Amino acid sequence: MKKIIALTLMLCMVLSLTACGEKTAESAANADGKYVVRVAFENNPGEPVYQAVEKWVELAAEKSDGRLELQMYPSSQLGNKKDITEQMMMGADIITISDGAALMDYAPDVGIIAAPYLVEDFDQLDKLVSSDWFADACKPMEDMGLSVVAANWHYGVMHMLTKKPVTCPEDLKGMKIRTPSSAFYISGIEAMGATPTPMGLSDVYTSLSQDIVDGLFNPVPVLYSGNYHAEAKYLDLTAHIHLQSIWIGSKQFLESLPEDIYTALVESGKEAGEFVNEINDSEYDKALNAMVEAGVEVVEVDTDAFREKVKPLYTNNTEWSEGLYEKAMAILNEG
Repeated sequence: MKKIIALTLMLCMVLSLTACGEKTAESAANADGKYVVRVAFENNPGEPVYQAVEKWVELAAEKSDGRLELQMYPSSQLGNKKDITEQMMMGADIITISDGAALMDYAPDVGIIAAPYLVEDFDQLDKLVSSDWFADACKPMEDMGLSVVAANWHYGVMHMLTKKPVTCPEDLKGMKIRTPSSAFYISGIEAMGATPTPMGLSDVYTSLSQDIVDGLFNPVPVLYSGNYHAEAKYLDLTAHIHLQSIWIGSKQFLESLPEDIYTALVESGKEAGEFVNEINDSEYDKALNAMVEAGVEVVEVDTDAFREKVKPLYTNNTEWSEGLYEKAMAILNEG
């Protein structure tokens, strides 16, 4: 009897969530005839991503003659990335920022674009993301109810901010480094020599102050905006990931939008990506100078030693299709 009751409750929940998704898609336009899309992201006001989303809001309104309204929800106001993604799979009217590692649960091969030390600059990464291979790698997401909205945003170069200086893998031994919850980020930090500690970005400052973690990694403007340097005074220039942001949304919801509204959303998202890519360098310099003035010590790192440590990640990942690393390198070496 308990099994029957449990199965009945599960069926009711599934039907209820499905109905919610259908309702969201059918009622995309509000009473004013506007199409509202909620834009969820972890970044705080002032960071490059925040500035670019502000630009996206403006561009979307312009391209749609005011019919498309993007509503900003920064600083994880709508929850963590995984929870939001699950809502979108059920049809929620949200788009959210993601990346290759976070999307491995939905399209495993996409994860390679977030592999440590895979590329040396964003030109190489752009080459991968604009290839036919990338479009094919994203297709499994469609079967799970997700669609790519924009994939040309450079999130930034990942460096570590720690409580003691890190120059080589041996220095990370015993250090607890905050990672996002993605298994690929966790395995990457393990390979580099540290103990990964998964948690949301909003919990990191308190965790640093309570010695729950000894450091974290993110682009310099994100590190500065979170004021993490008040607790961790060493900026270690690991440059281990050039991270590309991938904005995703509900396939069901996006397909419910009129074609011109959908086009306005995608085109404005791409232009906002070009905007953030232009300001990243200047924002990096501003944040770096401010951190140094606040007493942060910049530490040069033996990146060759770290590159050797992470090599097994390319060949030991059982989630990836056979020969994925070789395919990626072939694309990078073309022309």
